[in-house]
Amino acid sequence: MKKQVLTAGLMILIFLQATAQIVITRNDMPDPNDILLYRLSTTTGGTDYTATGENYFWDFSGLNSLYIDVDAYYNVSETPVAYQAAFGLPPYNPPATIALDKGGADIIPGISVDDWFDFFKETSSAYTYVGFGVRLNNIPVPIKFDNPETLYTFPLGYGSADSSETERSLPIADFGYYETHRKRVNQVDGWGTITTPFGTFQTIRMVSTLYAHDSIFIDSLGTGYAVNRVEKEYQWLANGYHRPILRIVESNLKPLRIEYYSDETEQLIVDAGPDITISLGDEAMLVATISGGIPPYLITWSNGTIGDTTYVSPQQTWTFSVLVNDAEGNSAQDWVTVTVEDALIPQLIPLHPGWNGISFYIDPPDHNVQQILVPIADNLILVKNQNGMYFPEQGINTLNNWDINSGYCIKLTDTLLFNINGYALQDRTVNLTAGWNILPVLTACPVTTWSIFSQIEDELVIIKPVDGRRVYWPEKSVHLLHNLYPGRAYWIKVNADCSVEFPECGK
Repeated sequence: MKKQVLTAGLMILIFLQATAQIVITRNDMPDPNDILLYRLSTTTGGTDYTATGENYFWDFSGLNSLYIDVDAYYNVSETPVAYQAAFGLPPYNPPATIALDKGGADIIPGISVDDWFDFFKETSSAYTYVGFGVRLNNIPVPIKFDNPETLYTFPLGYGSADSSETERSLPIADFGYYETHRKRVNQVDGWGTITTPFGTFQTIRMVSTLYAHDSIFIDSLGTGYAVNRVEKEYQWLANGYHRPILRIVESNLKPLRIEYYSDETEQLIVDAGPDITISLGDEAMLVATISGGIPPYLITWSNGTIGDTTYVSPQQTWTFSVLVNDAEGNSAQDWVTVTVEDALIPQLIPLHPGWNGISFYIDPPDHNVQQILVPIADNLILVKNQNGMYFPEQGINTLNNWDINSGYCIKLTDTLLFNINGYALQDRTVNLTAGWNILPVLTACPVTTWSIFSQIEDELVIIKPVDGRRVYWPEKSVHLLHNLYPGRAYWIKVNADCSVEFPECGK
């Protein structure tokens, strides 16, 4: 009996400890050299993040994982020298004890913002935000608040509340003027248990409301910017993790940013994107997509450029590679092939109502007859050669694909200018069979009828236009057809199989 009572008491004690209120102290804050991983989510997973209470259970197990990011903390002595002088020396009270690398940002049109560091002071009684440093157009600018902004007071527990107010105005040489005013109100309004995709934790919940006004005047642009914003920040804090287990920043009553602690990394993967086909002389944009690993990433393309995007204009088909290294030295590689095709050449063909002869001296990218004739579909009645026809009104299509080495008879309702694009022909030879053929003109320049006759004088019987009366009939000494014109087609009769080759323009 005593053993049963002892066991029950022990279980109650464990339960009470598991659900007891926790207290956050200086030891739960970040330290220099901390690399703290977290994931961003696009949704709260259906959980009401504003709800709270005593011994409350927050279920955020439905958070998704958009991507992983990192907070990297440094000693003040590891930041740019101009920042060290402002934030790390005793004349500035209080001197900062830790810095967070924020990288760069594009927040002001025409102004580059780099080397952004936030500076904090950690003591046993408080964790305060004392200012930040940025490099504006390569000018280092430390912004020290007149009074530190209190982020946490210690010990921090259920019912804790505080507020702080700070401002700073600063003329910036060769740049302009900057002013900021910030008021923060903190309130710990709940405690209990939180579950995220990373696990389950004992927590306290703190809500912070930030009222901020930032204004900047840029001399070179002769204009200024002012931003007023009110943000509400919800934080779930636990012992030993050095950053919130969950942090939700709200703007206009909607979650603006959702991030949760996770030290689980995914395999570093880079995707160079799908293979691309371009015309000779064109430029292709290659974009690398990265997942997993630990940022920041170093992205290097085989053409020597750095960054996730590069532009290439190869003269021939080429395969490019991209190599990614993450903060832990992991690497991943991928390849993308850029296929280079000859540049598209336009061909304009004037056509009239009724029957026309038609041919191409270019090779369309798509040989599908219906696709080729889309630009003139409203005026098309019929197109045919000796192998088939396309008669859309009757739903007949026995041609299927356009034969570049054949001419066609085409019937239209109206006058029009047919614009077709394609590649330069590599072979301008037409094979003829004994009897009648429809001869295309495989060159962009007019060709003398004699140049055709001279190649097949023993086989040629007659040449005449599909849509005209002039003929070239050597046996009868009728030479009324002097030239063959690009875009048109001609009936030609030969007495035996033979072939003709169309010359290049100017030859």
